[in-house]
Amino acid sequence: TLDESRTPEGLTQSRYPSWLPQYIPPFSLFWIGMMHDLWWYRGDVEFLRGYLPGVRNVLVWYENGLSPSGLLGRQDWWNFVDWPQDFDDGVPPLEKDGQSSMLSLQFAAGLRAAADLEASYGDPARAAHDRALASKIAAAVYKACWDPTRHLVADTPARKRFSQHANILAILEDSIPAADQPAVMKTLLSDASITQATYYFRFYLFRALKKVGM
Repeated sequence: TLDESRTPEGLTQSRYPSWLPQYIPPFSLFWIGMMHDLWWYRGDVEFLRGYLPGVRNVLVWYENGLSPSGLLGRQDWWNFVDWPQDFDDGVPPLEKDGQSSMLSLQFAAGLRAAADLEASYGDPARAAHDRALASKIAAAVYKACWDPTRHLVADTPARKRFSQHANILAILEDSIPAADQPAVMKTLLSDASITQATYYFRFYLFRALKKVGM
């Protein structure tokens, strides 16, 4: 299982078993999301309970990487997000210190998925911690990356590059105030100058469309 692939530092491997180990940290967050889906659709609590320690270890690895701004700092390994041409081998734009709105918001999503699991069959105090940290990260992304001129969340605090990806995640994680989300989504669909999601990431585009009632 993916749980058996976890390294001593807590991350799952991105493919397992494999003669060539590969580590994509966001996939460890998606592993938590997979468990959340199983819990949500099937309520398979007893099967999932034993994986909570692994969930917590993934989140600790990420939490240890937070910078003073509230965004993630530079992360090890391959921080793949999507395959648009202007991402470097699938990795989104980063500040010199590694800050990225996308990677930070993916961590927030993992925290919220884990919080639901903890509240259902784990530790309510951990659930509260995870939810509070997710909200803190979402607020930090808005503070650091919201561009009031373009009315979009930028890919990094430098506010030089913009993507559907960052704003899709900002909508899904309520980094952008709810009242502004429909207008942001309309911009994402009409402004071809921003980096476009490929087939892989359009799953989240449709989730964001649903969230804003479009």
